[in-house]
Amino acid sequence: MRSTPSGGTVLLRAAFALMAVAEIARAAEMSLRISMRLGEGYNNNVRLVSDSHPSVTITTIAPAIEIKARTETVTAVAKAQASINRYRGDSDLNATDLAIEASMTKLYERNEIGVRTEYVRDSTLASEL
Repeated sequence: MRSTPSGGTVLLRAAFALMAVAEIARAAEMSLRISMRLGEGYNNNVRLVSDSHPSVTITTIAPAIEIKARTETVTAVAKAQASINRYRGDSDLNATDLAIEASMTKLYERNEIGVRTEYVRDSTLASEL
């Protein structure tokens, strides 16, 4: 059985998140990086078979964004990238890959504590080419 968190628990979590954001926003060095990659390729055996098969042209569009905030003691980074793969000649292979990463570290006098999370959705065929 799954239970819903109580109002007090949600409030406590929100307070911790606000404290972290407030510390970063106080005197943070912030940066934003946006990029776009475009690629085109040709493959005459994309399915790796010996039978007769069509050749394909592969077009990849990959937008990405990175947001970074840093103070003397806290660093927070968030990155996201999508990779849109389109196969002219065999549209069954079309795929969209996604990678999202977020991390935060807090530096203390003698220790460093960090949290990192990552999500990846990858089409195996596109990564094998």
